[in-house]
Amino acid sequence: MAYTSRDIGSAATAAVRDRSESVTDAARDEPVDLAHLARQTLDDADLEREVLGLFLSQTEIFLERLRGARTAESWRMAAHTIKGSARNIGAWHLAEVARVAEGYNPADRRAAAMVDKVADALGLTNRYIEGRLALA
Repeated sequence: MAYTSRDIGSAATAAVRDRSESVTDAARDEPVDLAHLARQTLDDADLEREVLGLFLSQTEIFLERLRGARTAESWRMAAHTIKGSARNIGAWHLAEVARVAEGYNPADRRAAAMVDKVADALGLTNRYIEGRLALA
């Protein structure tokens, strides 16, 4: 079955509703909560691979936007986008790091260290996803 961007958008909308569900400690220990991801992708393995592939390609772009942010608004939008993307796939640790980053300002001398924290969490998440995609 082929999915359209509308189907993927519907799955992303469902992510907002799912945020209110409790997350088990075991799910928080993994870079990606696979049960959450399965709900978001309607238990469709092809859609899961597509969503994860999109995540991999997009998050590096937004990390670069975070690194290059010169205004508080551009910084906040980049961090917010990473947070939302992470929540959509159940990457709870990355989402939390990005949530904290939203409160920083690129003019703050601590901003560079925050970018490093986001990059580390993103790298961990992306390596996990790459491994999962390689097994598929």
